[in-house]
Amino acid sequence: MSILSTKKIILGVSTSVSLYKSLDLIRVLRKQNIEVHVVLTENASKMISKNLFEVLSNNFVHIDGQIDYSKLSHIELARKADAIIICPATANIIGKIANGIADTFLTTLVLAANCPKLICPAMNSQMWLNSIVQENVEKLKRHGFKFVEPKEGILACGIQGVGKLASINEIMFNLEKLFIKQDLKGKDVLITTGATIEKIDPVRFISNFSSGKMGKSLALEALKRGARVKLICGENVEIEELKDLDFGIVKVQSALEMKDAVLKNIGNCDYFISAAAVSDFKPKRFENNKIKKKDILNLELEKNVDILESIKNMKFKKKPMIVGFALETEDLKKNALLKLKEKNLDLIIANSIENLGSEEKEVVILDGKREVRIGRSARGDVARLIWDKVITNFL
Repeated sequence: MSILSTKKIILGVSTSVSLYKSLDLIRVLRKQNIEVHVVLTENASKMISKNLFEVLSNNFVHIDGQIDYSKLSHIELARKADAIIICPATANIIGKIANGIADTFLTTLVLAANCPKLICPAMNSQMWLNSIVQENVEKLKRHGFKFVEPKEGILACGIQGVGKLASINEIMFNLEKLFIKQDLKGKDVLITTGATIEKIDPVRFISNFSSGKMGKSLALEALKRGARVKLICGENVEIEELKDLDFGIVKVQSALEMKDAVLKNIGNCDYFISAAAVSDFKPKRFENNKIKKKDILNLELEKNVDILESIKNMKFKKKPMIVGFALETEDLKKNALLKLKEKNLDLIIANSIENLGSEEKEVVILDGKREVRIGRSARGDVARLIWDKVITNFL
């Protein structure tokens, strides 16, 4: 279940060319069963009919200039809100809120509400970079407002510059972050995920079925909790959803490349989670030319590098907590505990083969003395529960 699924969100929409994207945001919010109440500025209501917003939000839409203030509806709505998003936010609306001007329903509502507030600016780059606008942004940040900064791109005026509304994915990420305890703030997290590949010849390789989704979920959860995150992932891992977020991403192919990347980065981290499915074996030699079908008689393999083995006796200035994964077809707990001891891990996540490719996971967290079972749950929920145990060390 999404952390947002029981929340009531007020969406303020001001007059920007990108305001049509607020309709996409409503769709995403409603898919997660989030209650959405829309407030349009008067000019925004002239650009897109309020009927569209009412159909998508399934709620009455409030419009500046068409409100009966005698009913104190702004106060009532402010009390209900778990968060307010202004998307898109113009320089005008940012300036009014920053200077305490409450001359519209939306600005009055924002000033009356005690809930978290997320501002998503969209405007011409010259306006966004104007020192007065930037002073207003910094002022609001000092008062606890959160911002999803605009991006570089082709703007409505046809020029390339900063001012493009952030992606819906990034806005949703930052909305969730409003409700998550920042218990990893200031911490450095290193995670490996996905499958490595070992080349046989220019067109063939040895690999496995790992998608890397669990490692991505763990990385996303760490970022939401305030960590600085670096993700070392196999070439097969899809990172499109991460590109707008503040990740360090290193793509590798072979186990050796992954090992080198880990050794380069592990000395600076507080937590290392080894969630990658590293090939245990590799071809004894690589053929420079494609092997012909008639020539494949015997493929000789040799043991591959073992990343956890490589770091278990390392001397650290600051030793990170090291968490491993164990994927087994039988004797899950026994084999996981054996790996925990042999690799000198702090924790291990025992993961059954049945979980492969599934959107839901069922795992057991072990530290050699205690165990916590996480029943079949959505991958994001499993990642959250794993981090709860990792951070508290089972406490």
